[in-house]
Amino acid sequence: GEKTSRVMEPMRLVFKGQAWDLWGYCITKNNCRIFRISRIKNVNVTNEGFERRNYADKIHKYETKNIRPLVCLKHE
Repeated sequence: GEKTSRVMEPMRLVFKGQAWDLWGYCITKNNCRIFRISRIKNVNVTNEGFERRNYADKIHKYETKNIRPLVCLKHE
């Protein structure tokens, strides 16, 4: 796959199938995205904060497929 750099607001860490996914809002693409943890090569944590967005309508379709979040990430 193509290597890209993204800026994101993390929301949930989910174990799905046999892999961990990070659900969040991608600032770069201006939309909710799911990132496979095993494909993330570098992480830079910034000092910038963010207000949690309302993701319920966008994430609901994944939760109805018996995929349950194990960890909720919340920036304070």
